[in-house]
Amino acid sequence: MKLGFSTIGCPQWDWAEILGTAKDMGIDGLEIRGVEDEIDPMKITIFDAEHLEKTRTQLAQAGIEIAMIASSVVLGDPMGSRGGEQQMVQAKNQIDFASQNGIPFVRVLLTLDPNPVPADLPAAKERYEQLCSYAANKNVRVLVESCGLLSDSAKLAAFIADACPESRGVLWDIQHPFRNCAEKPKQTVANLGKEIRYVQVKDSVVDDNGEIEYRMMGLGDVPVYDAVKQLYQMGYEGYLTLLETGAAGPGCYLLPFPDLHGDAAGGNRKRRKNVNIAPYSGCILRLAVRIFLFCKEEASYEKAGRIFLSMRRD
Repeated sequence: MKLGFSTIGCPQWDWAEILGTAKDMGIDGLEIRGVEDEIDPMKITIFDAEHLEKTRTQLAQAGIEIAMIASSVVLGDPMGSRGGEQQMVQAKNQIDFASQNGIPFVRVLLTLDPNPVPADLPAAKERYEQLCSYAANKNVRVLVESCGLLSDSAKLAAFIADACPESRGVLWDIQHPFRNCAEKPKQTVANLGKEIRYVQVKDSVVDDNGEIEYRMMGLGDVPVYDAVKQLYQMGYEGYLTLLETGAAGPGCYLLPFPDLHGDAAGGNRKRRKNVNIAPYSGCILRLAVRIFLFCKEEASYEKAGRIFLSMRRD
């Protein structure tokens, strides 16, 4: 499996800081979800005509790829609506950009709200099938994220079933089926199987007010270890991408790490803003994956689980 992190967690970092951190942390790929406060991938400076070739060179020299364009395209508007038509144009532009630049995946959503809010599922399904047909022969897969009404993996499997097999797929965000549907990773993998082409990982707890509070990897209760176990058993070799959002509003974290500019914070826990904790969580996740591979014999699954749980306690 490969490890990535999303730029959504560091909206105020410049490209040099993003790329440098990814290289330092041994990240294999970057999920593009905004750079320097620009969320539209088609408007990000590093991808414009003036800077694109330099960006390609920097990525090649760092040994890092763009793993996915995580677009804001939503499919769930009513059929025939102006908004729905605009979303389709945006999606096709991003598919073309990905195809031209060797980016294998473009993410689309049912709704921007990850909770199971109302959406026009028949219209969304039709749009998704159109996008997959458009992406055919472009070496790009259009991935639907497991969120909103499609947190239910059985519904998600049915949603993509009639789309072009060569260009369809699922982005499994481990948290949403677990939170929205109380679905265990084993059930998600059973329903989606090889349609899982990309995986987003984050950890969290639900606070006393019923709100999700994101945590460092291993400090929440999302079944990350079990998800990795299921993926390994399935033979998954794609990305595990960290999607921590420490810079998003109240989502600040108590990080037991020195800050990113080298201050000797040691073990002091500081509340920080505008800090992407994904690379640090990535170190923990990479360790968890290695532990699992070390304990990969069937009889040792419980041993790997105990090691991972001890990491949570520490």
